[in-house]
Amino acid sequence: MTTVSRREIVELWQRAQEALRATEALLAAGFPDFAAARAYYAAFYAASALLLAEGKTFRSHRGVLALIHRDYVKPGRLPVDMGRMFSTLSDLRSIGDYGGAAHVSHAEATVAMSEAQQLLAAIHLILKFFQVDITGMFRMTSSARYFKEGVGSSRPN
Repeated sequence: MTTVSRREIVELWQRAQEALRATEALLAAGFPDFAAARAYYAAFYAASALLLAEGKTFRSHRGVLALIHRDYVKPGRLPVDMGRMFSTLSDLRSIGDYGGAAHVSHAEATVAMSEAQQLLAAIHLILKFFQVDITGMFRMTSSARYFKEGVGSSRPN
């Protein structure tokens, strides 16, 4: 893994954290459409960081969603609920950003924030397998630790 990709992974994770904080602020300020979109972006940035950490490439939002389902949800590395949450967040982002007369309710945005938090927590457990830290340094840990954390149900690829 190159220094540039390491830096990009850390930057994406920081963006995920910032998007989650923005979600809370937007929700508190009464902007559920925008809060739901930021919740999606928190999950998107975290998922992008995960994909890059494992050397996977993508070209679009749909590509990230498809890879998460194919490489993490389907083989059991992320629970099925996490895949559903990511898909729901994507749908809410579309409504929030492009819905026209359709809007995301405050209750839906609140659930979106909670689901984004859950996704980030699950992805963080997988990233810990790679020992991602704020400086972007990586170190592989044992598979036993990865599974002890309760993330994967099958060996990582």
